[in-house]
Amino acid sequence: MREIKTKLYCSEFRYHPSRGSFTSENQRWIETIEKEKVEPFWSYYETYTPERLLRQFMDTTDDKKKWDLIPAEQYHALLKRYMENPIAARTPDSLVSEWIFLICKNLAQVISIEKLYSRTANFPYDVFWKIFGKQPDELKYIEPINWAMGTLHGTGFYEWAVSPWNRPAFNDWGFPKVYKILKEYKEDMDPGDKLVLVNRCIDVVHGRGPMAEYFIEGGAESCNAISNS
Repeated sequence: MREIKTKLYCSEFRYHPSRGSFTSENQRWIETIEKEKVEPFWSYYETYTPERLLRQFMDTTDDKKKWDLIPAEQYHALLKRYMENPIAARTPDSLVSEWIFLICKNLAQVISIEKLYSRTANFPYDVFWKIFGKQPDELKYIEPINWAMGTLHGTGFYEWAVSPWNRPAFNDWGFPKVYKILKEYKEDMDPGDKLVLVNRCIDVVHGRGPMAEYFIEGGAESCNAISNS
């Protein structure tokens, strides 16, 4: 169990509590996700919650969060065969479905991290209080969101919850683009069409850069290598 500490307005806190990552557009997308409940993403969204993420952080001694990623070489080989001859490629349905589910899982985790970096109504106070306790009386003069985010920072959550490339794992508007692609998934889709969905998710770019690093080994560099092969 990690020692709980609170740091407020520290110079080393690169992403100051006053800089929330959620936009009003993102907040509307969260409401859309929770209204539509589109599978398979919805099951992962319900499973990989902020509470699960915080408990994982508190229970581990790892310095950085570990992410499951699509094997780049395997994906490259399969995509190349499919592009050369979609019929002869015989794309394995179970494998590409597994990759779709992995993207759902990692996207759900990105959204949970983003909620824990949000100054909007999306910040999960109930979960935070359950794990870290209520705000001390002697700190009541501090705005609750600043105290909560200062505690997450002081305990090391923001340093732990980074992308596979060691960048802050929150973004401005990348997740809605991936979510819209995942909505097209159908269990009975042709395996080749599922592979195309995987490819489209990996290719999403947003305000802070490519989303690929959350889904495939090597991130955007893998995508560039595939495109240039």
